[in-house]
Parts: sequence; structure tokens; C-alpha cells
Amino acid sequence: MATQTKSGRSARTNALVGVVSTLGILVLLNVLGVWVSGRLDLTDNRRYTLSDVSKTAARDLDQVDVQVFISKELPPTIAGGYGQERDIRGVDREFLDKLYEYQSQSNGNLRVTVVAEDVEDKAQKAKLELFTGKKAEFEDGRLEFKKYALGATFQYRNQMEVFPLALEPEYFEFEVTKILLRLKEKYEKSAGMKDVLEAGRAIAEGAKACHDKLESFRKDQDKGAGGGLSALVGGGGGDFVAALRAGRADFKKACDAVAAGVASAAVHKGRDENLDQLLADGTAYAQMVDEVARQLDNPEAQPRELAGAAERLSSLSAVVDKDHDTLKNSPGRKAIGFLCGHREFCPFADGKPLIRPE
Repeated sequence: MATQTKSGRSARTNALVGVVSTLGILVLLNVLGVWVSGRLDLTDNRRYTLSDVSKTAARDLDQVDVQVFISKELPPTIAGGYGQERDIRGVDREFLDKLYEYQSQSNGNLRVTVVAEDVEDKAQKAKLELFTGKKAEFEDGRLEFKKYALGATFQYRNQMEVFPLALEPEYFEFEVTKILLRLKEKYEKSAGMKDVLEAGRAIAEGAKACHDKLESFRKDQDKGAGGGLSALVGGGGGDFVAALRAGRADFKKACDAVAAGVASAAVHKGRDENLDQLLADGTAYAQMVDEVARQLDNPEAQPRELAGAAERLSSLSAVVDKDHDTLKNSPGRKAIGFLCGHREFCPFADGKPLIRPE
């Protein structure tokens, strides 16, 4: 009897020791997890492990702010070309995990923030590429496919780079590391182009202010005439033109900033081909502003013609914005050239085929 009691106590003691040991191991693992960040990568190609180059890129910039745009309720599949469907389930989680891996390796130099509200609108303003699934909904009397965002912006001091569409996990590390290296080079090279970049920015900001003023008149039209329905049954944009005519002084004041920006930037003509292109399109924009203003001052001008001129002005605004993006991204950008015509491989079509047609 005494032997049985002693055996029972021994079993209970062993069980208690086992439980305490297990708990102690779990606590120790949690403590180590706080000190040592990382995860076990068992994939053949080390897909979830950052390379040394990527780790160095994450640590080289002293403060990078990453804004992540991920739509809620992403579709499970999207069109993949040739009538195929592509499964994107879990891609958003993998993208975030990759960015957090960069954050953990950056020694506090890189911060990841996920945008929670108005994701698609903010993503579009940040110049990400929105994509569609199969879900459609009515908007302003039209059937529109729902748009989604999955990408990020990278801000380093006064430089910005965009990861516009993050749908291919196998290229996440390549693209993010390329962006980080590009940010560093852009910042270093932009110092020598400061006056050129500021001249281009003045033109772009003037065009944006003018475009925003035009859009404010369109919104006034929509409020007063039933939005999209007015465009279907209205008489050539009369409500918009009426609002524009009533506010022509404000329009002229906002849009004259483009001509002022072009005049200031003209002293830098010939220094940079991208600024020269922006100057040319900015000049065309300023001329179109003068044309719209002339028609506004002419009481006999037809509303349809005036609405058409305003529409052309809006189109030019997109061109100026694109030119400015090209100029902003030009510091440090490298060009690749191909020498053709000496029997070496050429990736372009040859104007003179080696074999005559006959």
C-alpha cells in the first residue's frame, strides 16, 4: 500500500514537472521571439528570405515611409489573359509579410503603414494601378466593374516611388529592393537638378490648380442638374458653361499660373530634355487657357464649343501631369542603348532585311 502511494506521488510529480517545463519553454520562445525577429523558410528558392542586398538596401536609407493600399474584400481571381483566370488569394497577405520583413531588417529606418479608409480613392491619387474583378455595380447611372487596389508608395525625404500593382509574389523582393535603391539614387542626383525640378513643378502645380477649378464648375453642374443624367439628356454642357461663365474671373486667376510658370521655366530651356517637353506642353496649355478665356468673354460663343475647349484643356492637364512625372523621376535614371547594323543581335526590326523579298 505504501509502495502504491509513493508511486502515485512520483507520477503526479513527474506530470507537474512536465507541465512546468513545457510552459517554461513556451515562455522562453516568446521572449526570444521579441529579441529575434524572423521566420523559418523551407522553400527551395528561399522565397521568404531577404537577400543580403535587400537587407542592405533597407538599412541604407535613414527614414522611408511606406504607405500600403489594400482594398477590402479583394476578389479571389482576376483575368489572367488568354481567357484564363488567375488566383490571387493570399497575395495581399504575402505582400504585407514581405514589407514587414524589410521593416524588421531596417534597424528602424523603414516604417510600414496600411491605409484603412477610402483606399481606392487614395490609391488612385497616389498613382497606383487599380484593377477589376467580376463584380459590377451601378454608379452614376452606369454599370461599372468594381475597382481594387493592391500596391504601395515609398517616400524618402522629398522623393517618392510607387509599387503600382503587387500581384506577382515571386517578384516582390526584386521590385521593393529596386525601389529602395532608386530612392537613394534619385535623392542624391536631384540635388544637382534642383532649379530644373522646381521650374517643372511650378508648371505642373499651375495646371493642377486650373484643372481643379474646372472640376469645381462641373461639380456645380452635377448638383444642379442631376449628375450623370444631365450628360445624357442635356444640351451640350450648358449648365457647366453657365457655371464657368459666372466664375470666369476665378477661372482666369487660377489658370494664369500656368503661363507664369512657363515664363519662369523658359530660362532653363535646353538644359534638360524632359523639362523642354514639359515647357512645350505647358505652352500649349497656356494657349488653350487663353482660348477658353476668349470664348468666355464672347457672348456669342456657343456653349457646345466652349465645353469642347474646356474638355481639351482637361486632356492637356493629363499630358502636363505625365510630363512632370517623367521629369521628377529622371534624376539618376539610366538609359539602355542598342547598337545595331554590324551583324550583332538587334532587338528591333531591321529597316533593311538581310534576305531580299524576291
